[in-house]
Amino acid sequence: MTLPYITNKQKELLLLLYKFRFLNRIQIQKLLNHKHHKTINIWLKDLTEKEYTTRIYEKTFHGMTIPAKYYISLNGIRFLKTQEECNNRYLRKLYQENRRSETFIDTCLLIADIFFALQEKSKENSTEFQFFTPSGYTENSIAQELAASFAYVIHKNKTKHIYMCELFRENMPRYAIRGKIKRYIEFHQSEELHGTLIFICPNNITSHFVKRFARQFVNEEGGGENVTIHVTSYDEMKIGNIGEEVEFED
Repeated sequence: MTLPYITNKQKELLLLLYKFRFLNRIQIQKLLNHKHHKTINIWLKDLTEKEYTTRIYEKTFHGMTIPAKYYISLNGIRFLKTQEECNNRYLRKLYQENRRSETFIDTCLLIADIFFALQEKSKENSTEFQFFTPSGYTENSIAQELAASFAYVIHKNKTKHIYMCELFRENMPRYAIRGKIKRYIEFHQSEELHGTLIFICPNNITSHFVKRFARQFVNEEGGGENVTIHVTSYDEMKIGNIGEEVEFED
C-alpha cells in the first residue's frame, strides 16, 4: 500500500509520537525545535487529514485554553512499521490509542514535560543525557524488566549514572504502590545492582507514604547498599528536582 506523501519533518514528528504516545502542539513544537507555531499547525493538520495522526481538540477550562493533543493513527502505524528503530510488538499497543483514559494521556504529557526539564538541567551541567520511554527499552534491559515509567542516563566524567523512574498515578491503590516499590528494591537486591530509583508522586500524602514504606521495607529486608531512592512530586519533577534521598538505617 502506498502511503500519502509527508515531509521528513512530519516523519520526525511521527517518531516523537511513537516515543511519547501523546503530545500537545506546544510540546511537539519544542521537541522539533521549531520557531513558528503556524508551520507546526500546518504539518499537524496535514497529518491528521491523511490519517497519520488523530487530534483531540483544544478545550477551554476556567478561561484557560488547553492545547490540542495528538496521537498516532492508522497510516502513522503503517509508516512506523517501515522504520528500523520501531518495535513491531510495541506498535501493536498503538492500535488502541483512541481508548486510552485521560489519566494515561495526562501521564504521557507529564513525561514529556519532565524530559524537557531534565534536558535543560543536563545542558546547564554540561552532561551527556539520554532519555528512554518504554518504546525504546531494549529486550531484557533493566527498564523493561521493571516496566519503568521512563528511564534516563547521565554521563559525566566518564561515569554513567542510570535512573529508573516510576510515576505513581493519582488514586492508585496502596497495595499497588507497595508492590511496585518492593519489585524495584528486590530486583536490585537479587541482581546485586547499584541503581538510583526515583518515585514520582501526585501529592504530599502519597510522597509520605512512599518514603515511609520504602524506608521500612529496606530496613527490614536489607539491601539498602544496592539502591539509592529519591521521592519527589509531579511539580518538582517538572522542574528537574528529583527530591530528597530516602535515608536507611546503617
